Amino acid sequence: MFEQNFGDDYSKGKNIFLNTFSLGNMFSFIKEILNYKEEGSVMGLSSYKENKTDFLKLFHENKFKHFTSNQGILYDIASDPAIKTNPANICKQAQKELENIVIKYILNIVKKKKRNICVSGGVFQNTVLNSKILDVCPDLYVDPFADDSGLSMGAALWVSNKNKFKCKKIKNLYLGDLPDYHNLPKNTGTKATAKQVAEYISKGNIIAMYQGRNELGKRALGNRSFLYDPRDLHAKDKINFLKGREWFRPTAGTVLHEHAEKWFDLKSKKETPFMSYVFKVKKTNVPGITHVDNTCRIQTLKKSENVRYYNLINEFYKLTGVPILLNTSFNLAGEPLVNTTYDAIKTLTKCSDKFSVLYFPEIGKVYETKDIYG
Repeated sequence: MFEQNFGDDYSKGKNIFLNTFSLGNMFSFIKEILNYKEEGSVMGLSSYKENKTDFLKLFHENKFKHFTSNQGILYDIASDPAIKTNPANICKQAQKELENIVIKYILNIVKKKKRNICVSGGVFQNTVLNSKILDVCPDLYVDPFADDSGLSMGAALWVSNKNKFKCKKIKNLYLGDLPDYHNLPKNTGTKATAKQVAEYISKGNIIAMYQGRNELGKRALGNRSFLYDPRDLHAKDKINFLKGREWFRPTAGTVLHEHAEKWFDLKSKKETPFMSYVFKVKKTNVPGITHVDNTCRIQTLKKSENVRYYNLINEFYKLTGVPILLNTSFNLAGEPLVNTTYDAIKTLTKCSDKFSVLYFPEIGKVYETKDIYG
């Protein structure tokens, strides 16, 4: 996985060949060293360390003014057991260098001019980085399929552009498989309204919501989501325990679009429907989605984008005065996003002691463990 060419950096014509890890591979490398489940864990833990001075340098600038990895440091990291004693150090360093390198490239593109920049690739799943880019380039578009799952979409767009086809703007990511409600246990389940489900959440219960086509990309946007009360101080601990994630992993939130600016500092953005950025939280009564650095990765939601999800959050708002729900992907750590109702039921039965209700808003029903087993 970490094999690379240890030859010298060199140029050939206009091409420059660098002896280096990619930035994304560096996060994968650290994830493996620390035995974490996802690269996002490295980003999440980085906020727990201030690290105002460099304790090591993962990259240096080479003679071509590009970045090159420090091979000796990589060896030391891989072989030094002390790295695991305080893993926030290496995570902070990786995040800091990622931001410095990428923003340097962005500044070189912008050059004090107003630019529209689109970014893609797995590195731009790093929502902390994306938010830092907004400070130097307010007109930023983050590809919602930025990781490898978007390769087919990218290939299609490349062909379309080559043949001068005009593509429609992506308005939502609900582009996956249709739901399969016919596989639900017959003559079971309980009728439930959005208001009743909102009341259930407001009383400290986690629910899993399943509706419509599943989301493409990495983000759960209300069709395959675990939902919970963001007012709960211990929400992060409960969600991470449920999903089997590391204790420090942050949680995300979905906010009704018309309330977003009252609750979050959106910088230059008016909306973030694909959950591509983290923003500073303006209020103190949503600790369940507020990370240690006072930020939250958010999805803004308009009624036209997902009416049933909107109605549920709106009912929660009427009850609590908070127009936000904690939203995380409906899956357990290391598993893909739930796709079929069979997947949903399987997840419920695996951890029914941690959450007990599946909500299917399209058919207006909730299912509990007793409905599955009889």
